[in-house]
Amino acid sequence: MQAGWANLPLSLSGPAAGERSAYKDQLVWVDRAGDREPLRRHLAARGIETRPYYECAVPDLAAFDGIVASAEVGRDLATRSFAVPIHPRLTDDDVDRVAAAVREFYGTPA
Repeated sequence: MQAGWANLPLSLSGPAAGERSAYKDQLVWVDRAGDREPLRRHLAARGIETRPYYECAVPDLAAFDGIVASAEVGRDLATRSFAVPIHPRLTDDDVDRVAAAVREFYGTPA
């Protein structure tokens, strides 16, 4: 999957080198926060559902009030992240279609 997303101004979640993942969620972090909502709308127009993953930074939740001194990194990540489809029924063609739509948004050929 990751090859189809190479050389784009974004990062994908996944395991660190030497680790494994159950791939419960596939998160995308765009480099520029301003790209998040236009990219989500672009994908929606192509029938690809996305969801914001962090509506707010975890340290901004009431349970953490007064506990966390700084949340700037978390706030930044929250404004740049969203989840794309990941489930057992996805075919390789489905995955390629999502990557192609993202590449289309950025004007980057496959």
